[in-house]
Amino acid sequence: IFIFFFAGNGGTSFAKGAPHCLLLYDTAFPDMKNALLLSDLLKLCRKVKAKQRIVLIDAGFNMSGEGRTPSVTEAKPKIHALPTLKEKDIVAIVACDGTQTAYSSGLSRVRHGFFTYFLLKALAGKADKNNDSELTEDEIFKFVESRVKEEAPNMQTPVKLGEGKATLLLKSSK
Repeated sequence: IFIFFFAGNGGTSFAKGAPHCLLLYDTAFPDMKNALLLSDLLKLCRKVKAKQRIVLIDAGFNMSGEGRTPSVTEAKPKIHALPTLKEKDIVAIVACDGTQTAYSSGLSRVRHGFFTYFLLKALAGKADKNNDSELTEDEIFKFVESRVKEEAPNMQTPVKLGEGKATLLLKSSK
C-alpha cells in the first residue's frame, strides 16, 4: 500500500492551466510556479508500484482566506470542482470540496486542521467500526467526514475521490 499525506495550504492557479494545487514552502504569488498541481500529484501516485494507493490531503482550494486556504489578494479565486478519479487502485480523501475552506483550530485539544485531527483518531483505531483490526478507506472517510462536519466552525465537508480501495492493518493478528 502507498500512502501520501499533505497538511498545509492549497490554492487555485489558473496560470498553470489546472485549478487545484498544493502550496509548498517556496510557492510565490501570484504565479505559483513552485506549487504542486493536484493533477501532477495524482499522476505521480499512479506511477507508484503498489496495489493500493491512498492520498490524504488536509488543504482547501477556494482561497477564501481562512484556515488552510491562504488569503491572496493577487489571486482571483474561481471555484472549480475537484477532479474526478476513475482508477480502481487509487483513492483520495480531501479535507473539503472546492467551494469550502479547510479549517484549523485554536482549540488546544486539536492542534491541527480538523481533518488531520480526526484522521489521526481514525488511524488510531476509532474508525474500526467492525473491530476486525483492519481499517478501510471507507471507514476512515466516514469517521473523518462525520466528525469534521460536527466540529468545524463553518461548513467543511471532506470528500472522497476515486473508486480505489485501501485496507490498513491496525495491529497484527494473533
